[in-house]
Amino acid sequence: MQLITSGDIEPNPGPPERENVLRLCCQNVCSINNKLGTLRSHAPELASHDVIGLTETWLGAHVTDSELQLGLDDYVWFRRDRDGRGGGVACAVRANLSPVHRPDLEPDCEALAVQLGTERRIILVVVYRPPDVDADIDKLVQLIRHLRNSRELQ
Repeated sequence: MQLITSGDIEPNPGPPERENVLRLCCQNVCSINNKLGTLRSHAPELASHDVIGLTETWLGAHVTDSELQLGLDDYVWFRRDRDGRGGGVACAVRANLSPVHRPDLEPDCEALAVQLGTERRIILVVVYRPPDVDADIDKLVQLIRHLRNSRELQ
């Protein structure tokens, strides 16, 4: 009781503010080609996240990274486009997180690996698994095991 009456203690302060929080957003966009205007108009809301993951992007060489960049200037874009129609993954990461594309970690499926940070590394993997493609699950489990056991990442 004495602490509460001292005036410097909140009786119900809520959760503590944390500075080292990584804010992530992931969305299946089912073709971003015809939604680039929507992406730009929602850039202020998206900018409250550190990482924006997109699945089923349906991107190809006809859409440049600079078209995705508009409105999200402080982000670095990474993509793994499918060669055919549909699928594909992308992510935008705040540049101050020192993101680096890690294709050496990507399994042979629709997965995009990005390393965040330089001292304490975090590996972010954005994945799209098409319906009825069970072989991709095995590849992803192998990737998770590799990341968990990797000395390089510890």
